[in-house]
Amino acid sequence: MKRINGLDPAVDLFGPGKNGFREQVPGVSLASGLTAQWFNAVQESIVRTIEAAGLVLSDADMSQFVTALSQLDAAARDAAIATAAVDATNKAAGARATAVAAADLDATNKANAARLAAIAAAAIDATTKANAVIPSGTRMLFQQTNAPVGWTKDTTHNDKALRVVSGAAGSGGTVDFSAAFVTGTVGDTTLTIAQIPSHDHGTPAFARDGSSAHLGDGGGNSTFPGVRTGSAGGGAAHNHALDLAIKYVDIIIATKN
Repeated sequence: MKRINGLDPAVDLFGPGKNGFREQVPGVSLASGLTAQWFNAVQESIVRTIEAAGLVLSDADMSQFVTALSQLDAAARDAAIATAAVDATNKAAGARATAVAAADLDATNKANAARLAAIAAAAIDATTKANAVIPSGTRMLFQQTNAPVGWTKDTTHNDKALRVVSGAAGSGGTVDFSAAFVTGTVGDTTLTIAQIPSHDHGTPAFARDGSSAHLGDGGGNSTFPGVRTGSAGGGAAHNHALDLAIKYVDIIIATKN
């Protein structure tokens, strides 16, 4: 509702813009005019407050307005308490959930830390045991491209064959493995007289008529050593096919860390 809205109000009676009522002063001023709108507003403000409290309007009960205010105030207080309780419960639940989550996270972190520590300890123990069996610096052969974990690949030796020795281990040679074992031919070679075993060829002797009855030289020989057969052959060079493309398996040498 608004303040007085009739004629002749007491202007600014309760402060700037806050008009009030004034009484008539005979011969000086008129009383403030009253309107149905203002009285209806006053009535409804009071009546609706009483009804809001759940009270039945009564002409005989002059304290209904005060009672209504008390009941509404109590209801508002109870509502505020209930709201505060719900808020406190929600906050407590939130705090509890946060605490549980924090505890779970802490437990998870601790479990992960313990697991990692156990893995690290197991790795150290395994390494220690491995070193006890295979000392650091030991060199071994592996049929794989990369060295195993805990080993370092030795790239000093490449394209070489293995040789078993009974003395000090070393290395040597000048020809690569892949260059020595190839498919090809032995180079052309022409045999010299000195390379051919010493030999001769005697010539059989026959009678002039070709009869074997007169075979021999009269001295018991069936051939004449001093007589030679004609030579044959061109003395050309020759070679021999060679296939040494043997099968192989690549290995690496690795040193224990």
